[in-house]
Amino acid sequence: GSLPGKNSQWGILPGWLENVTLEVAQQYLTKSLGNCYACPIRCFNLAEVKEGRFAGLRISTATMNHPIAQFGARLAMPNLPLIWKCKELCHTLGMDTGSTAGVLAFAMELYERGIITQADTGGLKLAWGNEDAVLEMLEKIALRQGFGDVLADGAALAAKKIGKDAEKYALTIKGMEMIGSD
Repeated sequence: GSLPGKNSQWGILPGWLENVTLEVAQQYLTKSLGNCYACPIRCFNLAEVKEGRFAGLRISTATMNHPIAQFGARLAMPNLPLIWKCKELCHTLGMDTGSTAGVLAFAMELYERGIITQADTGGLKLAWGNEDAVLEMLEKIALRQGFGDVLADGAALAAKKIGKDAEKYALTIKGMEMIGSD
């Protein structure tokens, strides 16, 4: 019950305990990549997705729990390969995973509550768990295109631009998106 599910609306999500477990992750882990200097815990592992939509994806699962809580729980997407793809895109596009997932969760809650619509998002349906919309919006944020430009500076500034009481749903501390668990 400590997940920041759906922008911290829920502490647990349907399908979570079946799809986002160490046992599920084990099928993707192919080798240990080591650990941080002087740390006794070898948490750097290589995950390789060999089939499905993200076949060919290879990524380190270091700080594995952070992207899972952020992209998985906050956006209601209990799909490990997708979560890892979001992490890879953030790294490739030069974005912080916590802030990016946080601003996306903020936008999804606004969409759920009717504060923003598909007309605002350039036709994207920012509904919880919409994997295609999340992947497309990640690129739009990085490239400051369309609604991505509104979100690119974070939830606090986006809330001010959007208005309509959007500030109530921007989960930030000193202007930065909150990360971690509930």
